[in-house]
Amino acid sequence: MYELRRSIDRRMRKLKMPKCLKEFVVGFNLSEKKDFLLGQDSFDKLMSISPSPKGTSIVNRRQEKINYDLSIVVPAYNVSQYVADCIKSLIDQDTEYKYQIILINDGSTDGTRDILLDYSKKYPTNIIFIDQGNKGLSGARNVALNYVSGRYITFVDTDDVVTSKFVQSLLKVAYEQDADIVEGSYQVIDVDDNVIQSNIHFLNTNVNAFKALYGYPWGKAYRSSLLNDIQFPEGFWYEDTMQMYRLWPKANKIITIPEIIYRYRKNPQGITNDSKGKVKALDSLYITIRLLEDCNVEHIALDGDLYNFTLSQMAMNFLRIQDLDENILKNAFNVITQTIDKFFPADVFKTSDVQLRKLEESLRNKDYKKFVVYCIML
Repeated sequence: MYELRRSIDRRMRKLKMPKCLKEFVVGFNLSEKKDFLLGQDSFDKLMSISPSPKGTSIVNRRQEKINYDLSIVVPAYNVSQYVADCIKSLIDQDTEYKYQIILINDGSTDGTRDILLDYSKKYPTNIIFIDQGNKGLSGARNVALNYVSGRYITFVDTDDVVTSKFVQSLLKVAYEQDADIVEGSYQVIDVDDNVIQSNIHFLNTNVNAFKALYGYPWGKAYRSSLLNDIQFPEGFWYEDTMQMYRLWPKANKIITIPEIIYRYRKNPQGITNDSKGKVKALDSLYITIRLLEDCNVEHIALDGDLYNFTLSQMAMNFLRIQDLDENILKNAFNVITQTIDKFFPADVFKTSDVQLRKLEESLRNKDYKKFVVYCIML
């Protein structure tokens, strides 16, 4: 619904037009706040359209033993075109460290299972093969977490590949610095392995996760003990949001390194494109709420970093559902404002990020038109 306005905003940015003019143009003819007054049943209305999954990030798990330096979790579902290249890149590591690969066939219906099984038979000493019915990405990762015996853990998607120094680069820094999270640099590749983009970190031995880390679970080594009481909420789209609320706040020392260690394949059939116009995209809002509830249950303090992240996340949640009917969008906006007020009271939280102040103001004032404008312009 608002894609045209986003396109106009992008063009005006290129022309370096004044911000006040951009706000006027982007907001032209949008519904004003006074056009609708929603009651407290907005969440129920959304639930009747697309119910929220029941999954939670809370679990009680203890790592029984440490046999490896690194456990590599690789969930796979119908990726027969790419999975062999992915596994080969994990096997062909130039490293002094000992690592295991946990392959999970998540109910694939193509040739993926056979490929995984063949590799596990060929390399039985450091590959674990798990075969299960389809549980989704979260369900596959969660099952694999029960088999982890590495001091550190990393996640790899099966349509991606890693460099030959993937293990060495991450673990050398992790051990030398006694780090909780180490994140490397990465490249974006297309379906033909051509490099589209490179995203390079500076070397930084003490970073703020919310200001420095990429929002993907891959490309990082996590201290395994961080996940003892954490899992990926099952049934949701956008399950990766878990790490921002449950994982990052637990890390005391986070390091970024400039070495390119990961190659992420841009998939035209990925969730970003596949979710457009689908009511299941409401999961983006649902999982944010679930994770905030989980933080309360686990007595995790909600601080300024999580508040700033939640403000920007709410804008992202809205943009992910922007193609839905406007009545759904207005109900979602009402739920967003109620969620912000519930978990981050205005008398306690005020953003320190100048780029988020107008967005914050629109939420506190329940101003739908301004919220849409600032989401588009963020």
